[in-house]
Amino acid sequence: MQDLFNELFDFNDYRYFYHITGHGVGESIIENGLLMAEKEYYTTMVEITPDMITDPEKFLTDEKGFGAMERDEMVLIRVPKSMGYDFITPLSKGSTDIFEDDKDASFVPSDFVLGYFDLDTLDFTPNDYTIEEIEDYHYEV
Repeated sequence: MQDLFNELFDFNDYRYFYHITGHGVGESIIENGLLMAEKEYYTTMVEITPDMITDPEKFLTDEKGFGAMERDEMVLIRVPKSMGYDFITPLSKGSTDIFEDDKDASFVPSDFVLGYFDLDTLDFTPNDYTIEEIEDYHYEV
């Protein structure tokens, strides 16, 4: 597991986030991006720091949760540091019926989704299409 984490994480050039979700949702997020009810990243994702992943198995199992808060998948988001926090794309009002009041609805394009972990098996499913180098990346909705 440590070897996989060494491959996945490059904190020199990228900023990483995770989103915990239910079974089967990770694949949808790879395909469609991560929908967010609010535009601030911290309402849907947690930023990952190097000290959080010194023990990969513990990191993954600790984030699974318990009881009613138990979740099945952890989606990893990778963003070039050069972009800062400008990777969240606003959605037009009424473009989705998922949220009651979607005035601040946004999403993280699937290009930034690195993949997801199954928190039961700890298997990783990569996104086969991610943007490796992003200079002046702009996503049109």
